[in-house]
Amino acid sequence: MNKVKSISLMFPLYKDRSTVKLMIKKSVKVLKKLKKKYEIIIVDDGCPQNSGKLAKEISKKYSNVKVFFHKKNLGYGAALKT
Repeated sequence: MNKVKSISLMFPLYKDRSTVKLMIKKSVKVLKKLKKKYEIIIVDDGCPQNSGKLAKEISKKYSNVKVFFHKKNLGYGAALKT
């Protein structure tokens, strides 16, 4: 059996300003409990609410959180590719 060595969790953001902080905190809490190497990838998909900027600010507290930005909304598929 192949054991999981690491976990990547990805969230696309679009109009998520009210939930992004809680999403990051809860995700970090759950992933730490698993005692595996992890990363959380957040893609601001051209969000008009600046959710990505908020996520970037929060990410300074967590080294495992990475935030990427699209200048305009490219859709879910493009966020996954990023």
